[in-house]
Formats: sequence, structure tokens, C-alpha cells
Amino acid sequence: MELDELKSAWQLMNSRLEATEMVVLDLQRKSGLDKTRSALAWFRALPSFELLAGLLMATIYVKFISGSYPVTYIVSWVVLFLFNWAGIISACWQLATVSMIDFGGPVLQIQATLARVRAVREFTTRWSMIVALLLWVPIAIVFAQIAFRFDIVVKFGWPWVLSNLALGIVAIPVIIFLARRFGPGLSANPGVRRILDDVAGRSLIRAMKSVDELAEFEKA
Repeated sequence: MELDELKSAWQLMNSRLEATEMVVLDLQRKSGLDKTRSALAWFRALPSFELLAGLLMATIYVKFISGSYPVTYIVSWVVLFLFNWAGIISACWQLATVSMIDFGGPVLQIQATLARVRAVREFTTRWSMIVALLLWVPIAIVFAQIAFRFDIVVKFGWPWVLSNLALGIVAIPVIIFLARRFGPGLSANPGVRRILDDVAGRSLIRAMKSVDELAEFEKA
């Protein structure tokens, strides 16, 4: 075989190999993205439930404020109403962000989008737990009135209300300090990691893993 024929045969074999690699990569990408779509379909149920729950609570709050109540109840209602709408906005953002993912775009972009969604879920959950140290007092005031027509302020008095609010205010910086001091170490613990995964949503974690695997495959 002459040198030119050998070069031609080599180029042909090379082009066929490249074509085969492209087919394999395309199939792998399609399979990985199908897994991601499937996981995200399940994940949407989580913020959807949070959205519906938030709208239900908003309806209850609106019905409550339509009555005639003292200023204490109005202030409690405003605090809870604003906090509830923050949750509604967060759920809407998550649903919109996931729905607008371009599965035909770069894998790194999909990774970044899912990472943002997880960060928002963890952020909102973390701060909801912290703010709950203060919110439980207005929650108790409002819902004791709604469910049992029980006036906590009148029955327990302002000292009880203010002391519980003060306790919550003092506890917040302590919890933030402990989280910053011991948070990184705790995050490495398998049990804590599972809790964080539950907060983010198991289906979202599966979606992120499938995209991560696809990114690693494309790098290889």
C-alpha cells in the first residue's frame, strides 16, 4: 500500500472514530438529561406544595384581618403575612427557574442553575428556622384566636409576650454564631448531609448528580 493510500485509510478510520465518539456522547447526553428531566419533574412537586400551602395561608390571613381586632393582632398578622409571601415568592422563583432550564444548552449552565435552586432552598429553610424563634409568638397569638377564640395577650399578659420575643432575639445571634463555627464540620457528617439533602429535595439532588456525571463524561 502506498503512503498516500495509507494516509487516506488512516483519515477515514479517524473520521469514523470521531463520528462514533459523537454518537456515544450524544446518547450519553440524552440519557443523562432524561434522568435530569425526570428528577426535576418530581422536584417540582415540592415548591408546588409550598406554593399552594402559602396561598392557603394567605387566604386564612386575609379572612382573619377582615374582622375587628386590636393593634396587637394587626401587627402579628402583618409580620406573618409578609413572611408567608416571602415563601410564596421563593416557591414561584424555584418553579420558574427550573422550568426555564435549556436542556439543549451547555451542561455547565444547567449545573449552575440547579446549584442556585439548591442554594435558595437551603437559604430559605435555614432562615425560616432562625426567624421561627421570633415568629412563633405572633403565630400563637393569631392562630389561638382563629382556632379557639383565645386571646393570648389578655390571658398571659404583655410580660409573657415580650419575654418570649426577647428570648428569641437573644437566641438568633447565638444560633448564627454556632452555625458559622460548627457548620462546615457538621456539613461533612453523613447524617447532617442527608438532612441537608432532604431540605434541598431528594429529586433535586438526583438531578444535580445526573448532570454532574454528564459533565464528567464530557470532560473525559
